[in-house]
Amino acid sequence: MAVDSRMDLLSERAVLMRESLQKSQTITDNVVSILGSFDSRLSALESAMRPTQIRTHAIRKAHENIDKTLKSAEVILSQFDLLRQAETKVLKGPHEDLESYLEAIAQLRKVIRYFSSNKGFKNSDGVLNHANSLLAKAQSKLEEEFKQLLASYSKAVEPDRLFDGLPNSLRPSADGEGNGKAHGGHHNDDSETAAYTLPVLIPSRVLPLLHDLAQQMVQAGHQQLLLQIYRETRTFVLEESLRKLGVEKLSKEDVQRMQWEVLEAKIGNWIHFMRIAVKLLFAGERQVCDQIFRGFDSLSDQCFAEVTVSSVSMLLSFGDAIARSKRSPEKLFVLLDMYEIMRELHSEIETIFKGKACLEIRNSATGLTKRLAQTAQETFGDFEEAVEKDATKTAVLDGTVHPLTSYVINYVKFLFDYQATLKQLFSEFGNGDDSNSQLASVTMRIMQALQNNLEGKSKQYKDQALTHLFLMNNIHYMVRSVRRSEAKDLLGDDWVQRHRRVVQQHANLYKRTAWTKILQTSSAQGLTSSGGGSVEGGNSSGVSRGLLKERFKMFNMQFDELHQRQSQWTVPDTELRESLRLAVAEVLLPAYRSFLKRFGPLVESGKNSQRYIKYTAEDLERLLGELFEGKSMNEPRRLIIIIIIIIIVMVMIIMWIMCEWNDEDCMKVDEDKLDYYYLTLLIVFETFGDFEEAVEKDATKTAVLDGTVHPLTSYVINYVKFLFDYQATLKQLFSEFGNGDDSNSQLASVTMRIMQAFQNNLEGKSKQYKDQALTHLFLMNNIHYMVRSVRRSEAKDLLGDDWVQRHRRVVQQHANLYKRTAWTKVRPICLTLYTKNITQTSSAQGLTSSGGGSVEGGNSSGVSRGLLKERFNMFNMQFDELHQRQSQWTVPDTELRESLRLAVAEVLLPAYRSFLKRFGPLVESGKNSQRYIKYTAEDLERLLGELFEGKSMNEPRR
Repeated sequence: MAVDSRMDLLSERAVLMRESLQKSQTITDNVVSILGSFDSRLSALESAMRPTQIRTHAIRKAHENIDKTLKSAEVILSQFDLLRQAETKVLKGPHEDLESYLEAIAQLRKVIRYFSSNKGFKNSDGVLNHANSLLAKAQSKLEEEFKQLLASYSKAVEPDRLFDGLPNSLRPSADGEGNGKAHGGHHNDDSETAAYTLPVLIPSRVLPLLHDLAQQMVQAGHQQLLLQIYRETRTFVLEESLRKLGVEKLSKEDVQRMQWEVLEAKIGNWIHFMRIAVKLLFAGERQVCDQIFRGFDSLSDQCFAEVTVSSVSMLLSFGDAIARSKRSPEKLFVLLDMYEIMRELHSEIETIFKGKACLEIRNSATGLTKRLAQTAQETFGDFEEAVEKDATKTAVLDGTVHPLTSYVINYVKFLFDYQATLKQLFSEFGNGDDSNSQLASVTMRIMQALQNNLEGKSKQYKDQALTHLFLMNNIHYMVRSVRRSEAKDLLGDDWVQRHRRVVQQHANLYKRTAWTKILQTSSAQGLTSSGGGSVEGGNSSGVSRGLLKERFKMFNMQFDELHQRQSQWTVPDTELRESLRLAVAEVLLPAYRSFLKRFGPLVESGKNSQRYIKYTAEDLERLLGELFEGKSMNEPRRLIIIIIIIIIVMVMIIMWIMCEWNDEDCMKVDEDKLDYYYLTLLIVFETFGDFEEAVEKDATKTAVLDGTVHPLTSYVINYVKFLFDYQATLKQLFSEFGNGDDSNSQLASVTMRIMQAFQNNLEGKSKQYKDQALTHLFLMNNIHYMVRSVRRSEAKDLLGDDWVQRHRRVVQQHANLYKRTAWTKVRPICLTLYTKNITQTSSAQGLTSSGGGSVEGGNSSGVSRGLLKERFNMFNMQFDELHQRQSQWTVPDTELRESLRLAVAEVLLPAYRSFLKRFGPLVESGKNSQRYIKYTAEDLERLLGELFEGKSMNEPRR
């Protein structure tokens, strides 16, 4: 049932659905019919609207074309507007508003690009021509503006501005209390790490404008013109800055013609200038160049290279001329100074002169460094060879330390101030060995060369004892100097001990050679006894008194000769001198005491024993204490005096005979004897004339190296003084057999002629001296000796006060001339920079201030510290040289010596004190100030007290 009902229900629903579908189909068919009618209507409408649509489209197209045409016209008009605006600015010029001018050029370039790409426009060629013409005119004005702007702000840098860029340790402070350090010479490592402040070469506000102008010129393809303008302007400015600093353009020939003292000062300045040029000027120029040509690296390098090449060449050419000049030992130290500064600046040069364009400059700097190193090494070799082959004929008559020895030893000691530099030099340019061993090897070879030379020089002595004394003195000086210096660490104790043994060997050989012979005379050997044998043991009986006296006489003669000769020899070292005297005494005195004790009584008991036993042992000991003092031989030979005495005695005997013999036989003295009498008188008168002539023409070549009283002086004065012991006899002789004049006046006339002849001879001898100061010292000493001797003898009454006063004035004149000649050079060094003399060294003249002028009054601000330190160096060098030389000179008279020292001190010390007070603080507060301010005024006063002592030459000449 249920199923049936459901089936029925489904059937009903199916019927309903079928009916619904039929209705829907009917509706659909109706709608399709209606829509079909719409389609036909729309087709008709479309056909009716098509002409309207076509017209509307045409109108729209026309509008679009009109818009495009208007826009194109607007663009063209804007280009013309830009052209007109640019033309106005170009014609106005860039001077007033450079930025607007550069915008105008950019606008012109736009216009040209536009019309170049739209050449189809009517008259576009005309517009292009006009625009290009304006651009060319604009470029020309732009180039002129670049040139004018660059020139306006390119000024040479004043030295004081450069000094302001130096580190505090290298520049003078504003209040004159700056730190001191040498600008040249042996430098300190602080100079490599200290901060430098570059000078402002062109104001920072101008650099961007110059950069923009340069950029425009590069874009216009005018690089070469840009390069030319920049090169011409900046090259001149850079060279002018160096000229104001003091750099000179010197050729190789100029350098070779210079005196060494001048050249040495210029080398010191060059070292100073190189540091300032590289670290300040060239570094500043590189900075300016990089900013102006930013973005154009190759152009920047090329510009910088062309601007700096002539300045670098000017600096390096001087160094190259020094490196290639004739080598000499004194140049080694400045070569090392120059090598040091080139090594110091190497990294800066590599950085500043970067790029391919600067390659040649870098190579030139490296080449100079290598040449300096090579020349320094070759100078070592030359010095070693020169030492060994030195053929100096300077006679060291007293066997003291030879000038060559002191020179070489101090040369070696000075080298050790450059120990680090030398090691670096050997390390970089040596043969690959350890730098320490190379330096030690070079030093040893120099010392051996000196020793070889001394061996050769020692052979000049005829006296073998003096040969050994000479070698002992010189090798001892070498050993002592090495022990007291850094050379000891390098050469080693073995070298020192080995050479000390050599000194002792020569001391022993001297003792054996000089004193063995005299020891034989104080021995008992050879003294024959009465039995014909020798004296043995303590027995002196039967000794031949004749032989004994002969032995004493021989001892006296030999000892006198040895004492006289060896008291003129010199052993300058006090300890060595005393030890040598003691060694001689230990050999001689015991033998002499023993001989005197045994045989003295045999002689003393006889007559004239003092003729044979001349000395006690104490006398010998005292006289041995006078050995090696370097005393001069000032005693005259009295042969002529003795001859005159004999003649006078003969005349007196003949006169007595004639007066006393009264008998007829005696009155009949034959004419032959009378002729003999008158002949004797004639000989006396002629002897005076001969002596006068001999004195004036004396050509004795005895060198008085220390300017002391000449042996001829003391000889002549003693001759004259001795004559006055015979004053009465001479007056009687002149009275009876003279020319009729007063006998007093005749004797005075003869004496004056002898004195004048002698003075003429001294004038001639004084011309042998090359040093004019020593010439005047020699004449002062000798004429003073004459005056003093006359004043203390009877000759004063005969010659008169007028003669004495006149010659005292001559002594004073020579003293003044000595002082002026020797010391005028030193004091003004405290007064002018480039004088080579020592009074000129302590003056403020020539010390360049910051403005380039001289330092006046008490103001020391802005003083060039480089020149100031060079001044101190020059003073020290010249004072050392004068002190070393003049402490070897002699003024034997104590009062005259003290007065001369005082006169020198009154000239030198006030100037030095003033100079030291004003400028010393600039140097004292820095490192190594003792290298420059070597002396206080008290030191100078003490050293002046050592002048004229006749010391031997044991200090070096530098």
